[in-house]
Amino acid sequence: MKLETPRGAGACRARASLTEATAPGVLVTGMGWWLPEAAGPEYGALDVNINAALSYAGPYDPASGSADTRGLPCRVGRA
Repeated sequence: MKLETPRGAGACRARASLTEATAPGVLVTGMGWWLPEAAGPEYGALDVNINAALSYAGPYDPASGSADTRGLPCRVGRA
C-alpha cells in the first residue's frame, strides 16, 4: 500500500494486513523500517519508513516538545 498524510512531505510504501485486532478505519504502523539490501546511506528508509509520510514541523506538544505523530488522518492507496 501507499500511505500519505495531509501535512507530510511524501509517502511511504508498506504491506498491509487486515485483522480483527484493529478497529475498522484505523491503521497501525511500526516505526523505523528500512531495507538492509537497498543502497545506503538511506537503505530504502525514505521509501518504506512511515517517517517519510509524516511532518515534524509542528504543531508541537506543549509538555514534551514533540511533533504530533499519532492519531493523524491518512490516505491509503495502491502502491
